[in-house]
Amino acid sequence: MKIKCEYCGGMFEDTLEKCPHCGAVNANIKRMADKTPQTMDDLYAWYAAHNLPPYETTRFFLGIDYKKPKAFGIYKDGENFIVYKNKADGTRAVRYKGTDEAYAVNEIYLKLKSEILNQKENNMARRSAGTRSAANSRSKGFNPGCSLMTIGYLFKGIFAMLAMGIVASDFWSLIPVIVVALIFLFIFLKKKDLYDKIKKLLWPALIIAMIISLSLLGDRTTPRYYNYDNDVIVGYGDDYYLYDYYDDDYMPLEDDYLPADFAVNPDYYETDDWDRSITNFEDSDYYSDNFGGYDSNSSSYYSYSSSDSDWSSWDSGSSWDSSDSWDSGSSDWDSDW
Repeated sequence: MKIKCEYCGGMFEDTLEKCPHCGAVNANIKRMADKTPQTMDDLYAWYAAHNLPPYETTRFFLGIDYKKPKAFGIYKDGENFIVYKNKADGTRAVRYKGTDEAYAVNEIYLKLKSEILNQKENNMARRSAGTRSAANSRSKGFNPGCSLMTIGYLFKGIFAMLAMGIVASDFWSLIPVIVVALIFLFIFLKKKDLYDKIKKLLWPALIIAMIISLSLLGDRTTPRYYNYDNDVIVGYGDDYYLYDYYDDDYMPLEDDYLPADFAVNPDYYETDDWDRSITNFEDSDYYSDNFGGYDSNSSSYYSYSSSDSDWSSWDSGSSWDSSDSWDSGSSDWDSDW
């Protein structure tokens, strides 16, 4: 059976590992390897196992040709599977119409996971705002610019970043912040009269120091892409990774194996002009396994057992907490998808 390439739009046999037109990996084969839902029945089971609210709440209608505004859905019409979005004004945008069930299921599946992430972030923001409001009401007389509390929290943040490896070998970049904090700490302990006069300068001084630290630290958490002799190398943090076209994944490059001219001047090979058919580093299986799981734009997910009883253990990050609320009003209902 011929399928449509997700990247160039060309048609090719679904048994091929890569598109013969552009070289992109056959997404259908990758989905089978990743054990993502392939059928409508898989999708129903996934939805139920993750304790999601009713369709009327999430506005995702599986197996239903829903006619009213503000809805995502998938249903089968004859031999075709149709994935759609009903916009706020009631007009329908068809995302996919065709016989490839796995492709259709994956389209609505990715959108549902993206919306779950959006709702979780909204819930976290609401809870955070409520916590701050409660804290403010309990501490009407608190002055954040005085005492050891501000400096204490600052040092806790620094140690937390060290523990998570965020600054790692770039610890020196935090020196401006540490110096400012130590100066104010010393004045607070030894010269309290002086501290009372200058405490209003604490936050401005810390902010300036943080700006300096960030400029020294640089952008270490955004992948940097390099084209070296037609190989794609990605820099992330202080490490480098090589893209494997056959496995459609990345592998770490030890310092000893870096090409000498690349190691001396990697900036020379940095580029935005690279093969867009390959998987982004943050969407790769390697990133998912080593740097923190699911990304809302990713097509790589954790593996799971095929039995229904194991659905809830797979991709637990999408499970819905009964204490959370789903506000479909925060969704984008004006775009085509």
